[in-house]
Amino acid sequence: NTTQIVSLKQDPLFHAQRANGISIYDAIQRAIAHSPKIKAANETVIQQNQKFTEAKSYHLPTVTLTGDTGREIRQIKTDDSNPDVLAVTTSKSTYKKVDVYLAINENLWAGGSIENSVDEKDAQLKASLFAYRDKLETLVIDVVNVYFNVVYSEIALKISQKNMKSYKKILKIVTIKEKNGAATTGDVNFIRANVDNAETELIQRKKTLSDAKANYEYLLQTTNKEYLPYEVKSPLYSADLNTS
Repeated sequence: NTTQIVSLKQDPLFHAQRANGISIYDAIQRAIAHSPKIKAANETVIQQNQKFTEAKSYHLPTVTLTGDTGREIRQIKTDDSNPDVLAVTTSKSTYKKVDVYLAINENLWAGGSIENSVDEKDAQLKASLFAYRDKLETLVIDVVNVYFNVVYSEIALKISQKNMKSYKKILKIVTIKEKNGAATTGDVNFIRANVDNAETELIQRKKTLSDAKANYEYLLQTTNKEYLPYEVKSPLYSADLNTS
């Protein structure tokens, strides 16, 4: 288990193939930042929020401000009020004219269509948020699994490589003993079968590691070796993923 592996960390066998890389937290952050599915889900949330805000806006009053400008010419008679005065003179004055109109409108009732539209957009927004969270949680779990799959597959491969060396060394010793009469052919065949099994296991371990790395590179959208995992154990095991 993980505790046993960490307790043997002084043995070079139980080190990952890299002295450093990125932590599980950094791997999760990079995967989120580069995931096409997360980007698409986030964009959906943004669009649904805009539609929800637009639907609510129909409940709000609207203010319309209009205006026009012009000129007005007025003629003023100097003594128009006195009929006895024969000579009546006039003067002209020009004025700038500005008219401003302010209108406030509010749709108080539309047969319930506005309320229904707001409720519909609200439900769609919540659905997009739940979908976004679901994709986010799924991605985090996938990254955690594949991160440690890479690390433990490397450890398992090293164990298989060490076992292979040990079996070959034993086979060499037993073969020499057989030639000297100190071991039987059955003993040699038994060790050779162990070597064959170790070779089969080694091939499987290499394939498992290759698949784990391929999945890891896909999730993080990179083949850069600097982004490969190196942690054998992380505090993430005891972390509460529901907290931010």
